[in-house]
Amino acid sequence: MADYMKGKDRSGDVDPRIVEAIKNSLGQGQSISQIAKVVGVPASTVRHVVHRIQGFWSKVIPASAAVICAVATAGLFMGQAMPRAQTVEAQKFVLKDSAGKVRAVLAMDKDKDGPVLVLADENEKPRAGLGVFKDGPRLILRDGNGATPRVELGVLGLESKDWPVLVLRDENGKVRVGLTVFKDGPVLHLYDENDKPRVELDVSKDGPGLSLFNENKKIIWRVP
Repeated sequence: MADYMKGKDRSGDVDPRIVEAIKNSLGQGQSISQIAKVVGVPASTVRHVVHRIQGFWSKVIPASAAVICAVATAGLFMGQAMPRAQTVEAQKFVLKDSAGKVRAVLAMDKDKDGPVLVLADENEKPRAGLGVFKDGPRLILRDGNGATPRVELGVLGLESKDWPVLVLRDENGKVRVGLTVFKDGPVLHLYDENDKPRVELDVSKDGPGLSLFNENKKIIWRVP
């Protein structure tokens, strides 16, 4: 089973075998209604697993954001003289403004094995980070303190399929909005101040659907 489905907090109250079957069906590009019929579970269960995938993204993004922030602060602000040549090869590049402040850093992320670009403001606070990793590209926009990600956009690679994901966070870094687009259609989640999903809106071939959750992530109302 893939890492994003391991652990109780990732699979929730869904049987791991069902989670695996749903995950494989998502990888094959089946719709939510099709998966529900094949696996033999309600469509709400499939949507629950979809939320778990989206939850994985919201947990992975901060880790990568921290890596990007670390890249911008862990010794990469030291400029290096670059030789004059048509081709320049290096593991990092640093761009400074006229005041000598670092405004951009381009380097390889050793943990994720991919390139990372960090853009900083006039106070050398990292405000934007762009990275390309094995599980897909990610863009992170931070607030004025340079520590809290507010907007996260990327493409999540899942079983040879690519799913675009958008995450919006509040001033405390809590996820408040999550949007994922699957083959069956878009799924929108609205979270409370405790990072828990409370509203889910989806549109599939069968039409739109709306679900409300309690604080324990149990569906308390669903239409249709």
